[in-house]
Amino acid sequence: MIAPRRLVQQAVGSAGVNVWLALLGLLTTPYLLLHLGRAAYGVFAMVSLVSAHLSNLELGFGHATIRYLAKARAVADREGERAVLNTSFVVFLAGGATGGAIFFLAARYLATRFFQIPPELQPAAITSFKLGGAILAASFLTSFFGAALQALGRFGWLNGSRFLFGSTAALAAVGAVAAGFGLQGVLGVQPFIALAAALALG
Repeated sequence: MIAPRRLVQQAVGSAGVNVWLALLGLLTTPYLLLHLGRAAYGVFAMVSLVSAHLSNLELGFGHATIRYLAKARAVADREGERAVLNTSFVVFLAGGATGGAIFFLAARYLATRFFQIPPELQPAAITSFKLGGAILAASFLTSFFGAALQALGRFGWLNGSRFLFGSTAALAAVGAVAAGFGLQGVLGVQPFIALAAALALG
């Protein structure tokens, strides 16, 4: 059981990370918008929008994992813990693979028909949506490990990882633009950061 003082510390730490990442987003967004241009930044936003919708393939297993894994841990039910983790991992893995595949295969349709993207930007948009599929697949693994860590009360490691990799993702996007790699450079580095975050949490 988590002591009240430790619980407060963890809540403050989580809130601090959320505030930091929000501020970082506010600081980096104008730079990205200015240097990518409105059309390219719009594609960047579309990738985030489609990812948000496809993340629903998680089917609520994040909250279920936290609840039932914590319950099993509280009564020292090791077999129950393994069952929850195994079931949840399969669901997250299947959801990530399905969502990533849908995103990847629908890239051309999204770029040329579904969204109104200028013709000269469509090739870059197709690549961006395909990269979005890879980012989405990796983020499902991150979500699984994050839910497991929450259930086990390892908030320090979770918050530290969120701070590190969230900051890295934002700063890498700025760095890619500053180096002249454009939209594809911004998104190209994100799957590696998302995968590194999943491995760190796991």
